[in-house]
Amino acid sequence: MTGIPAEIVRLEAKVETLYQQSVRKGRASVATLRVAKFRPTLHEAVAKGDEEEVSRMVANGADVNAQIPSLDVSEDYSIRMATGKNWQEIPLSLSVLNRHENIFRILLDINPSRKSLLWAFHACIRTENCVLADELIKRGVDVNEIDTERGNCYPLEIAAAGNHKEILELLLRRGAITEPSSNPMEGSPLMIAAGQGHANSVRLLLENGAAINHEGGIYGTALGAASFHGKEGVAKSLLEKGANPNIRSKYYGTSLARARFWNRPGIEAVLMQYGATE
Repeated sequence: MTGIPAEIVRLEAKVETLYQQSVRKGRASVATLRVAKFRPTLHEAVAKGDEEEVSRMVANGADVNAQIPSLDVSEDYSIRMATGKNWQEIPLSLSVLNRHENIFRILLDINPSRKSLLWAFHACIRTENCVLADELIKRGVDVNEIDTERGNCYPLEIAAAGNHKEILELLLRRGAITEPSSNPMEGSPLMIAAGQGHANSVRLLLENGAAINHEGGIYGTALGAASFHGKEGVAKSLLEKGANPNIRSKYYGTSLARARFWNRPGIEAVLMQYGATE
């Protein structure tokens, strides 16, 4: 006997069914989770920032490595982009995404799984949390490890795409390789940063050993990416630092060819100034 009235048990079972249906459709949220369970879960307590409840649950043996569909815990665009619509979260990564550092440390003391540590580390990269990222590195997280279940990206690729200066500096200082590529179409972190016009990220990567004429991806080189996307300032900076304007991409030809195709006279002029030929 649980002492719970039969009507409540039946109602809870019915709402639980509705909740599981919402999970399968990718519509689970903190609100539906609260209604469905009638009592808090570790994920909900973490999302709410309830340190006392998290401590109590952990002390009572709550599974700190359990996964649950992403909770709609913030209107912040960067966090929603970081979690992804159908991704799942683990309490440790959820604490990072919601910026609950005290809860993060409570969970970290329970010796979470390697997967929990990795997911939390990638969450740190996406939310630019250098302090927690460095703590995780000290706990043994590999700065060059891909999260194969969510995004399939190297940490340095994420940081370059987001133009996260401090995170980039941390990763490079901690031994991140500069030429990883999880996506054969996008190419290296330098190409990603150049294509998005992130001049500071381009500079940092070059200062830390990224090969300026490294070839790969659909754009061929970082200069090719900058030319394709019309990032004139970055293209000029790359040329000044020795980028070869005549490397031919497998997909789009030379940088000059694509500048002319997309009618980018400014980039075309800069390329020709540095000896570009079509």
